[in-house]
Formats: sequence, C-alpha cells, structure tokens
Amino acid sequence: MKLLHRLRRYRDLLWLVPMISGHVSAASADPLILNTQQWSPFEWEREGVQGGIAIDVVKCVVETLGQEVEIRFLPWKRAQVMVQNGAADGFFPASLSPERDAFAVRSDPVISVDWVWFTMKDSDWDIHSEKFKTEAVVAAERGSYYGSWLETSGYTVRFHPDNHLRMALMLKRNRVDAFLANDLVLAEELKGSGIGLDEFDRVTIKSDPLGVYFSSSYLQDKPDFMDKFNAAIPGCRKAQRLYD
Repeated sequence: MKLLHRLRRYRDLLWLVPMISGHVSAASADPLILNTQQWSPFEWEREGVQGGIAIDVVKCVVETLGQEVEIRFLPWKRAQVMVQNGAADGFFPASLSPERDAFAVRSDPVISVDWVWFTMKDSDWDIHSEKFKTEAVVAAERGSYYGSWLETSGYTVRFHPDNHLRMALMLKRNRVDAFLANDLVLAEELKGSGIGLDEFDRVTIKSDPLGVYFSSSYLQDKPDFMDKFNAAIPGCRKAQRLYD
C-alpha cells in the first residue's frame, strides 16, 4: 500500500510540472512598458487607438522580437522620470542627452526630426546673431532636449510650455521672441486653432535622430536585448518608408 501511495504522489507531481513551468513562462513574458507623449504625427492616441510614425516603427521592431509592448501616453517630463524611477522600461522618441544617459541607454534612431526656429513674420531678430542668442526671450517644450540644449548653449529660455500650440500663442502675444520646435508637430497642433503655419517665419537649424531610451536596469536583466532591437530597426524603418 505504501508503494502504491508513493506512485500516486509521484504521478500528481508530474502532472503539476507543466502548470509550474507555464506559470514561469507567463511571468517572464511581461510586456515591455514604454512611455511616450502626444506628439502627432510621430505618436498619438485618440479614443484608445494609437498610431504615428514613431509608434509604427517601434511596434514593428518589438513584434519582430516576439515581445509584447504596452505604450503609455504621459506628459513628456513625467514619461522620463517614471523610467528613471523604475516605473517603466523606456521612453521614446528621444534625442541623446547627458541627463538621460545617466539612467538609460538609447537605441539606434527610429525617426529623425527637424529643429526649427519660429519667429513672427515682422520680427527683426536674426536667429543666427549673437544678440539673438544672448538677448531674445525664447521658449521650448517642457522636458524636451530642445530646452536643455538651448540653456546649455547660452540662450534665454524663460518659458517651457507643455505643447507647441501654447508656444505659438505666446509668440503671437509677444510673450516670447521665438521658440524652437518641430514644424510637422506644430502644423498638427494648429489645426482648428485659427492660426496658420504661414503666419510664422521658419528657419531649420538641424535634423535630429531620435531613438528609444531603455532603462539601464532593464538592459542589465536582458544583456542581448539592445543588439536585437537595433538589428530590427532598419527593416522596420524601410517598411515605413523612412530611409536614411
């Protein structure tokens, strides 16, 4: 009888093995948590539907790796702080910056965006002059690399609004002399505002590659993840017709 009892216990343990291993697999398949912001046409969320140029590339890459992803839309500054505090795995799309490099590692570029100075049509400011750099009152979006770059470069950044539309309104009301932003994003945010993009003078100063910043702690647990992620980017950029 004792032998029969032991055999039954052994059979029961064998039956539990697939359940235990299945539980471990499910735990290891937690979705990748990435933060972003409302920045159409690059990333947007409307009535629960997500899309945009950057979203499409990132989702393509993650799906290529067989990884689930959850993309959360937040104010841009908070999106980054949450990654720094371990509440998310990464944020995108982002420029390289020393502040971000302190707690995260950036992927290869998923998109590129232009940096554009906006002034009023009747403005006398020469954005290339030293006087503009030292005396003009300028604005940049809160939490953006535009702002930190301007400040470290010696510009007078008095305002950090949450979006491009607010900067445009500040410019029209003479609260600032200029702002640095992206023309495609501004064009989207001006829709329905009664303000036209042609009301402003625009000067493009450079094109900036943007990637996905992953927290250093996330990459420590997955040492080969970044190499695989970067390897999948070119194919996904081509699929979206984003050629280098």
